[in-house]
Amino acid sequence: MAITLKSLRLLSQNLSVLYVEDDNILRDQTQKVFQNLFKHVDTAENGRDGLSQYKQYYKSTGKYYDILISDIQMPFLDGIELTRLIFTINAEQKVVIISAHDDKKYLIDLIEIGVDGFMEKPISSEKILPVLYKICDSCEGSDTIIIEGNFSYKFSTSTLFQNNIKVELTENESKLLSL
Repeated sequence: MAITLKSLRLLSQNLSVLYVEDDNILRDQTQKVFQNLFKHVDTAENGRDGLSQYKQYYKSTGKYYDILISDIQMPFLDGIELTRLIFTINAEQKVVIISAHDDKKYLIDLIEIGVDGFMEKPISSEKILPVLYKICDSCEGSDTIIIEGNFSYKFSTSTLFQNNIKVELTENESKLLSL
């Protein structure tokens, strides 16, 4: 199956992301792309702010971000150390690291600490689509889609909800929705 923005959007539309990048222009541009893919996107300008944002999000929502996307080289706290600290808070956190070409030397460290994906800058759709698709597909909320605002469909259980209340479906309706 070819991975398209549409297929990625089906998996990502209910997920939350924290994007940590110290380059203001790149962060702003990429945030706009992420806002078209994900339900909720927060950004931070360095690792220290990213860690603070991560903790604040949990405090205010009672849940962790679905995905952390971080640059490696940043002031105050680099992406590797940020990831290590976040894994002490939430060992199940999905993490994607974005790095400049000369940062490949960090790849072994990243694999050893358990990151889920790695992308080289400059970011392109050819690089980002397969990485994000794989990560989103493994996230808990990724098999639910929103249909016309107040309806949602969960593929894993073949269940339709209206305003979070289960809707009873006929066999044929279930088959249609699973398509």
